[in-house]
This record gives sequence, structure tokens and C-alpha cells, in this order.
Amino acid sequence: MTRSDNSVVANPVYWPIEDGDWNSVAYFEAHGIPVKKIALNGVPHLYAIIGAETPEQAEETNRKIGNAARKQARDLQKRVEHETSYDALVEAGYDSAIDGDDPSELAAEMVVVEALCEELKSLTEEKKRLCKMIANKESERSVAKELGIAQTTLNGRKKKLLAELAESLKEYR
Repeated sequence: MTRSDNSVVANPVYWPIEDGDWNSVAYFEAHGIPVKKIALNGVPHLYAIIGAETPEQAEETNRKIGNAARKQARDLQKRVEHETSYDALVEAGYDSAIDGDDPSELAAEMVVVEALCEELKSLTEEKKRLCKMIANKESERSVAKELGIAQTTLNGRKKKLLAELAESLKEYR
């Protein structure tokens, strides 16, 4: 399904495609973007080869893609190192009958917490401040004064923020 022609892309950016993601391959090829199998470190992977405007832009983009891939690998490694199994918990003395917590409920709760953390990362500084106000049970009056806005304005923004978060996390209810 990869292109076999030897088309050359000026200032190539190598966009990685997940193994087995044939929909992405079809998409790129349908839009005239060559897809090649390239072996890096002896392991072949599919890449869409997209042309950048300048060599500098291509180099910077490839560097950012590489950095993101390395960060993703490090994050995965950290997650694997910190994962534990139910059997390991039991061996360590965990007893759900005593604790009253169902491991499946704990796992589901962790998924929701991770989704919330991702949403919080994308908020503006003011919205993050509103979340801190709610979490720390600060008064709207003092935070409104700190932000230089009316308390009613802050209250409206808080309600809007909570509605936005509820909407973006509705699939976790």
C-alpha cells in the first residue's frame, strides 16, 4: 500500500504513521502525499513524506517530531514501571473486602482523573486560576479582586468553565 515510485519531496518532513494504520496511509496517498517504509534503527516503519517550505522548517519539524516520539517512549516507559497488577496488590496485602474499594472502580476513576488532567492542561491561565479557586475553596470576592474583575463576572466565568469541563468529560459519566 506504500508508494513504490521514486518521487522526491523537497525539504522532506517525515510524519510517522502507526503500524497497521491503513486509513492514514490511504488518506495521505489520496492527497498525493508519498508514503514510504523506512527502517530506522533496523526497524521498518511507515512515514508520510510531506514537503516543508524551507530546509530549516523541515529540519525543525523533524526534530520536534523526533522529540515528541522520544517523550512518548519515555512516558510509556514510566507508566510501565509504575503499573501494578491486581495479583501484585494482593501479594502486597491489598484486600478489597477490607478496603471496600473495587479495583475496577479504582481503575475507572483513574481514567477519569487522567482525562481531567489532560483537559486542565489545555486551559488558559485565568481558567486554571478559577479551578484553583474552586479546589482551594477560596472566596469569589478575593479572586475577583485579584483578577481585577467583578465578582458577578467571575461567577459567570466559573459557571461557563464548569459547563465546558462537564461537556468535554461527558463520556466519562
